[in-house]
Amino acid sequence: MKPKLKKIFTTLLLFILCASFLPGVDAEKVHAQTDISLEAEHAVLLEAHTGEVLYEKNAHENNYPASLTKIMTLAIAMEALENGMVDWEDTVTVSENAWRTGGSQMYLDHNQEVSFRELIKGIAIVSANDACIAVAEHIYGSEASFVDRMNRKADELGLENTSYVNTHGLHSEDHYMSPRDTAVLSHYFISNYPEAAKYQSEKTFTFNDIKQYNRNPLLGSFQGTDGIKTGRTDESGYSLAATAQRDGMRFIAVIMNAEDNEERKKDATALLSHAFNNYELYTVATTGAHTGDARVYEGKQDTVPVRPGHDLEVLIPRGEAENVHTKLNFDLEITAPVKEGEVLGEVEVYLGEELLDIAKVEAAEDVEKLGFWASLWNSVKFFFSGLLQTVWEGITGIFS
Repeated sequence: MKPKLKKIFTTLLLFILCASFLPGVDAEKVHAQTDISLEAEHAVLLEAHTGEVLYEKNAHENNYPASLTKIMTLAIAMEALENGMVDWEDTVTVSENAWRTGGSQMYLDHNQEVSFRELIKGIAIVSANDACIAVAEHIYGSEASFVDRMNRKADELGLENTSYVNTHGLHSEDHYMSPRDTAVLSHYFISNYPEAAKYQSEKTFTFNDIKQYNRNPLLGSFQGTDGIKTGRTDESGYSLAATAQRDGMRFIAVIMNAEDNEERKKDATALLSHAFNNYELYTVATTGAHTGDARVYEGKQDTVPVRPGHDLEVLIPRGEAENVHTKLNFDLEITAPVKEGEVLGEVEVYLGEELLDIAKVEAAEDVEKLGFWASLWNSVKFFFSGLLQTVWEGITGIFS
């Protein structure tokens, strides 16, 4: 039996634990969106570790994505690789349909046999439309079936303003993406398929003795840039999904419908520069670090140390680390036996009044259950402890 007084005692203990952390700051100081001067009408800035969107400008409006489409094409190709539908060294025979595809190409020949890896490199580095068709037909039998999977994947990822008609992004009125969807998709792709994403940082690609250059204007001009994709048609204007990594931080900037290459380069640079200059990743706790202690009933020890199950990092404005504070929430009735690794509650991380993250906390060690007589004595002890506390509060209340 666990009397009501035990709950009162536990709640008091939790209050003491939580109160030991740093106080908050004014909410107006937290993650206010800065007005960044951009020429393009559509933009998004996203932090890749947390997936947090830091800046938006007309981010949910539909745009013609042109070759930004190929981020999804690559994602579906990598999904097929992961599922065993294709192998890196598979030989792909180029169809007449793929050979005849216009726009940017890696200049495949009809009936040429090419490795799956070379086709992925052609898509990632030089935006090869012919390679998109070859990959789609090899995996799903037709481009239409591959596109169907692209649209279903968009639904799975929650891309609400996305519709695909083809694998390469050549213009169609019913083919569109929003900047926000493009940023979310980019985040998904580079997080889940780094082996394919690494090709996007390569500056040149040679195939059939033809040397071509990566069109990403930030490669070599903005420190840390290693992707992702450019896009341009007459209808779409100039678009760019760019990512850069420095000091353990990665940001993704999306620019759509810019007037020219210089505008998309300038605006993407402005977004990424703002991110690296104004934000930092703050480590709240590392995996296994002692985060606090949880009260344990009927155990051979009264408390058990807790730890986060993974590194707990949050994105904060530079200089705000001292204003990060945490709050521990435990199950009110943690009863022995407790096993190391058992989830006992959660830790909330705040910057001021803004909740930044929630993570599970687990027991850092075992706690054995008390024997019958020891458990009985423990219950009696806590009963009288709680009773005396109640009496004392009553007495002080009378004379206050």
